Amino acid sequence: MRRLRSSFHVGARCAALLLCLLLTVCCLPVYRAHAAVDLERLEGIFVLQEDRRLFTAGDGSSILVSTDGEYTTLVSKMSSLEGIGESEWVFPAGIIYREAQVLGDSIYLMGCSNQDGSSFLLMKIRLSDREVEWAGLSLPWQAVESCRMTEERTLLITAGGAETAYYFANDLLTPVQAPENPMKGERYYYFTGQTVADLERQYAQNGTGGAVQVKDNAGVRQKSGKVRTGWTVEVLRNGKQESLVTAVVKGDLGGTAAENLRFYNEYLVGRRSLTGAWLKAADMNEDGAVDVGDLLLYKKAG
Repeated sequence: MRRLRSSFHVGARCAALLLCLLLTVCCLPVYRAHAAVDLERLEGIFVLQEDRRLFTAGDGSSILVSTDGEYTTLVSKMSSLEGIGESEWVFPAGIIYREAQVLGDSIYLMGCSNQDGSSFLLMKIRLSDREVEWAGLSLPWQAVESCRMTEERTLLITAGGAETAYYFANDLLTPVQAPENPMKGERYYYFTGQTVADLERQYAQNGTGGAVQVKDNAGVRQKSGKVRTGWTVEVLRNGKQESLVTAVVKGDLGGTAAENLRFYNEYLVGRRSLTGAWLKAADMNEDGAVDVGDLLLYKKAG
């Protein structure tokens, strides 16, 4: 009788353990890798027929780009890629895109404005509010061998076997002349509060294989904190220098807020000299001269 009772208890324990195991397995979250999205099967007003590509934005959202090959490119922020798909918003752009790239909060479209490809067109769309900037070049698209953004404002085009860098601002693409000695930091770039971590994350996410190194005025590599005037930002690709710029942060003259204010006053009365990046940083309105107006703008910004 004792043996029977013991066998019963053992069997009950085993059954209870089995039940717990089944409940545990059933309650565990199921992680499934999504199958590769077949972009050709997507249907809806958010997608056109040609050159469909999917990008991942900085916030992890999916950005679908497609073109009709004639006049228009659609940029769509997707909320779902299942079935026919669903989009949060759709933005029509007047460009036939041939290349696209996501950097930070923006997508850059590179292509031409019409089918004959008679001119090169660059369009930047900020994903957070769909603000648009664009610029063109009298360069036939057929002559472009490759093109990509190496930085937020720098476009690199290879045509005829030669590489040319262009600075993108104010609806213009301006050729960037490489300095004779790039280590002198003769090329400047305006920063607006980005941290070293922001830059490292940007180059890690853009998929171009670039790496960034930031050094302070003494040449010491910095791995945290906000980029400051006079610091150098170097982009490396495959261990080789691709670009080197000296940072300019408006109003940052190398000191604290109070010291910067004193530097302004001393410069305006001729008791301090400002050169290079610091002179550009003092020129708050970028009119080419540092005067009382810039001082007032600095005070207002502070």
